[in-house]
Amino acid sequence: MSPSRSPSADSSNIPTREGVTFTGGFQQATPSRLSGTGNAKKAPTAYCVFDYLYRDAGNYKAHGELLLEGAATTEAIARLIARLEAGQFFIAEQIGVPALCEELWRQCGCSPSDELDHVWHEFRGLRTAAAADTARLEPWGSLDALLARVETLDAWDLTRSLNWQLE
Repeated sequence: MSPSRSPSADSSNIPTREGVTFTGGFQQATPSRLSGTGNAKKAPTAYCVFDYLYRDAGNYKAHGELLLEGAATTEAIARLIARLEAGQFFIAEQIGVPALCEELWRQCGCSPSDELDHVWHEFRGLRTAAAADTARLEPWGSLDALLARVETLDAWDLTRSLNWQLE
């Protein structure tokens, strides 16, 4: 019989480490330092949303999204996909993206499992941020910085994941 997990009844507004809060199954991360100084007027900033998830072997999921400064272009999406494992998988901790596995464990009231958990997060998409996104999410960083982190990798390092010891 394979292991199973049952999600908790309410996963909204669960406090987590380092100021990351999950709201309605989606992640809000504390803002990083964005470029810009003082009181200088800036042109309106374009934002995009990086959608991703952690899916265990039992197909239970924790969803996350990050509000990034920058435009979601076809070129940016192609650059990102080109560097992801099989065009969609990545080690969140290796590129500085908040890992979602602990959120999954909180949602289901379970603990890490060497039978269900693994090191990979899944890229779900990059889209232009709507007004509702910019109202509910704090800016996490820039798309350019995220792309730079991904594009400078030689290979995905499985040992960087919180779940490495479970493999």
